[in-house]
Amino acid sequence: MKKLKKIISQPVVIKAVQESRNSLDGTLSNLHTSLSGLTEHDVKERLASFGSNDVVHDKAPSAWLQLLLAFKNPFIFVLLALACVSFFTDYLIPLHNGEETSLSGISIIVVMVLLSGLLSFWQEYRSNKAAQALKSMISTT
Repeated sequence: MKKLKKIISQPVVIKAVQESRNSLDGTLSNLHTSLSGLTEHDVKERLASFGSNDVVHDKAPSAWLQLLLAFKNPFIFVLLALACVSFFTDYLIPLHNGEETSLSGISIIVVMVLLSGLLSFWQEYRSNKAAQALKSMISTT
């Protein structure tokens, strides 16, 4: 049984490629089975060792995680870097020198970041909901 576990626990693609090179008798021998199938005892033993053969559907991440991931975007990082530069050049340096300060450029960039992230989140959230609805309509046999 240990040898069988080692064979079955390999990635499916690699195992399939290896078994495709074997003869039918070799494959049946490697998998400890026969043309007539498994015995009831073997079925129970394999179910206990490997679990049932069920299709697992990926679950979409939570809405909060999707919202955070929506802001993980190179465009947003560039805009945030521009906002930081603008904060120093338009607000801090003029404030330190006693000149007139302006937060309008920073405000515009922050609004662009928020809009970009929220639009990205909304699209991703809706597409995940649609994918979940489609998966719920499919029954695997």
